Amino acid sequence: MPLPSPSQAVDLVVYGVRDLARAVADAFPECPECRRVEFAAGPVALAVVEVAAPAPGHHGRAPVALAVPDVRAAVAALHGQGVRVLSEPAESSGCPTAAISDPDGNRLFLHQRKDGTAA
Repeated sequence: MPLPSPSQAVDLVVYGVRDLARAVADAFPECPECRRVEFAAGPVALAVVEVAAPAPGHHGRAPVALAVPDVRAAVAALHGQGVRVLSEPAESSGCPTAAISDPDGNRLFLHQRKDGTAA
């Protein structure tokens, strides 16, 4: 499967839990209605997200987000290459994010940090 070029780095790992409050008892969610808490973990962020069950087409509970300089441009290019786009670019915690599927149906995120940095 072609990945967006250039993909700068692995930017974010999303970890699903059934009880967010228990998993992050001492943390404060950046976006309470999103039911997620994001931690800076060195150059890569760790997002702990409350999920009841994996989403359709999401075979793993820890999808990876690839840093790209422009999510919208990357998605447009991937559409042109026939890559299945699961969600078009949208703001997530202030960062443009989109989801694509690999050939096995696993979800990958494309992520553009709002501060312009990459891991």
